[in-house]
Amino acid sequence: MIEYDEMDPFGEKYKQKWPATPYSVRCVSDTHQGAVVAYVYVDGTLACNAVLLERGRNPWLMDFKGFQSNIDTLYTKDSITEFLFTVPRAEVGRRDAPKPPPNPDLGTVVVKFYRAETKGEVTQHENKASAGVHINPVSKAKLKDAKATTATASGAQVQVAAGAYQATSYHLIDKLFPCATFKFHYGSLS
Repeated sequence: MIEYDEMDPFGEKYKQKWPATPYSVRCVSDTHQGAVVAYVYVDGTLACNAVLLERGRNPWLMDFKGFQSNIDTLYTKDSITEFLFTVPRAEVGRRDAPKPPPNPDLGTVVVKFYRAETKGEVTQHENKASAGVHINPVSKAKLKDAKATTATASGAQVQVAAGAYQATSYHLIDKLFPCATFKFHYGSLS
């Protein structure tokens, strides 16, 4: 169960609880020669990324378990809050409030793979401890516009940021065009 503090139009606070199921996004790089950077987008928002290296005949496997706190940090060294499937929030708002613009990416997980190459240098990084990212599930009204019935939220922190570390630097060969894109519709279309 996840729980959120909400406020009604009159300013009174109340708690909302509903069930949630953790999930992860598994990426396997077994057909590409060289390094690939995988970018994971949840509901149209960049959630995390990592470099997948070639390992000879063995495929490189990466399980993205949640939202990355600092997208410029190495995924395995950053604070991570888990991905959760959940039902949408029952949002109480003002009737005269403007309607938010529709998001066509609600109910999707998209992974884009870009070819990368090493810069040939090892850099020193300093990670600061953080509580991780907090993502609220979207409201019922937003999901209705997107014709979806399931939302994503962030849950508990599943990984704490490491301190200082060294990493090889990579850059994307072609930033405009991914070498592969995978799109998964997790929200039921009605």
